[in-house]
Amino acid sequence: MAPMPQVENKEEQRTKVCASCGRELPLSHFPKHRLSIDGHMRECQDCRRRHNPNKASSVNPLEKFTARELMHELGQRGYKGEITYTEVKVHKMRLSEM
Repeated sequence: MAPMPQVENKEEQRTKVCASCGRELPLSHFPKHRLSIDGHMRECQDCRRRHNPNKASSVNPLEKFTARELMHELGQRGYKGEITYTEVKVHKMRLSEM
């Protein structure tokens, strides 16, 4: 008896064009998305990683500066008003601690 040829996963055979880079890739290169028509996101995993290496730091680019540095920069740019800031400490609590 001749060995049966290996059948690839159907998802591997289907392809999709990345909306960001334009490459045609197998569906396995696209994260799943239940609301999408084909069940996968528009951008491939590589493009998503490239555009969003760390979501937390990309939310607010000013977070990497201290309040003193930001106040100094405003003064350098000609701001004449009074500059003050309030430091807020955030305490994260796990639900199991409640």
